[in-house]
Amino acid sequence: MNLQSPSQRFICGVVFGLFLSMIAWSYSVYYHVSISLVQGVFSTLLLAVSFGVVAMFGNLDNLMDNIPF
Repeated sequence: MNLQSPSQRFICGVVFGLFLSMIAWSYSVYYHVSISLVQGVFSTLLLAVSFGVVAMFGNLDNLMDNIPF
């Protein structure tokens, strides 16, 4: 993965953050923990933007290489 532009890295981080937050939200439904719509949307956006900022300022290639499979 060779992302040169900071905006490309930010978008990739936002997508990854959205993916993780949707998984977390689905687990809350599975375990019958009621999260309100406002709290769920706000936490999803907060997590996605924070992942985007980390990906934009960090070295995303190094992060992706260190993910254990």
